[in-house]
Amino acid sequence: MSALDFDFEWLDPGGARGEELRATWARLEIKVNGQAITRVYDRSSRSVRDSVYAPLYPLAEWVVFHWWQLIYEVESPGRLDESEYSSRHDLRFAREGYAYPSIIIEPAVKEVKIAWSPESLDYSGVDFLEQGHRFVPTEDLRSSLSNFINSVIGRLEQEGIEDSPLQESWRAILEADDDEAAFCMASGSLGWDPYSISDSQADDLIQAIQRLPDSIIQEFLAAATPSQLSTQSKTVEQDLIRLEDSESELRSLQQLNASYKQLSPHRSPWKQGYELANWARENLSDPQLPIRSDNDLSRVLDMETESGSSSILVGDDHETPIDALVKETANGSPGMVVYHSRPEAYRFALCRGIFEYITNPLEPGIVTRSRSFQQKRNRAFAAEFILPSKVLSRKIKGNTIGTEDMDELAHEFGVDKSIVMHQVINHHLARVVHNF
Repeated sequence: MSALDFDFEWLDPGGARGEELRATWARLEIKVNGQAITRVYDRSSRSVRDSVYAPLYPLAEWVVFHWWQLIYEVESPGRLDESEYSSRHDLRFAREGYAYPSIIIEPAVKEVKIAWSPESLDYSGVDFLEQGHRFVPTEDLRSSLSNFINSVIGRLEQEGIEDSPLQESWRAILEADDDEAAFCMASGSLGWDPYSISDSQADDLIQAIQRLPDSIIQEFLAAATPSQLSTQSKTVEQDLIRLEDSESELRSLQQLNASYKQLSPHRSPWKQGYELANWARENLSDPQLPIRSDNDLSRVLDMETESGSSSILVGDDHETPIDALVKETANGSPGMVVYHSRPEAYRFALCRGIFEYITNPLEPGIVTRSRSFQQKRNRAFAAEFILPSKVLSRKIKGNTIGTEDMDELAHEFGVDKSIVMHQVINHHLARVVHNF
């Protein structure tokens, strides 16, 4: 059993029209980790079943037509129109009048979130009943979708159908060489269809790939604004060059990295970030000191020296959707560019950069606004590094906390309210109630 299973049985198509539809008419059950998410209430028979009846061709064709976006386009708030993103990631857009469930596939580079929810389809007389979400490895999803597509194409060939749009498009994907596949992956990361972009878009994308190191290109594309790709990639390239000339001396982080051990690979992103933050704070000065100010951060990181302070450069936050860049300088110390001037945001981005340096010091690192697995980890690290949950828990009285209380705590600790909220929720410190 794979993380995502398409269990189907070919059936007599009855009066269905269209050779592809007739050939692929089936009973379809979709499971995630063994749970049937196609479970429906059939109004006509007043019964509940785990499957739907529909042709599989439209679903397979939709998956293939959106293949590169479906696997590589990470959701990045504010970058893309939400409805356009949904049209490439929600299976309900493959329906064409048939009863497919709404299953949203959200890539996060190393993993994929699969989410489903109840819905009533009046035109087909069924009500989808299940709700939930799971995170699955990206490679597992790719394998499951590939097997499903191959099965549908095998059925078409068995029925004597050749050269359908599905077959031709899948053939192009399978026959792509390494360079073409890399371009398609990058294009998909931006939400673009690699087979229909303009020459100028293709040129901008190729130049961005050539400008930026391999270690950051995928995370950069997950956050970049497609219409400003050229400008934003140039900004990142120039700031990485600036870091090469940095004379930073952050010895505390160099020493910390020297004793770093790998994170538990099978834990959730926020738990990995939390794990490393606790370890890092225990190995730096003042492990329980909440970071309320730049002075507190300097104290924890031992950045009071001039060379320590000079290791943090300021970037133009109007030119890029990136929050921070990290690169080891010639003397082996981490250098950073932070693209925020507001104190709370500056400290948070800097701490996210610390995570990138500790976990991968030999390669340039990038901190962005996307929701990739990597960015979830460094956000969780920064929240726990700045405001240790043990410190916060001592300030919470009782089992509940109101939104006004969180505002007051955010002001007291000099952090954004969202940090307080995420710490409370992730660490189960209290139940959040809303003040009216």
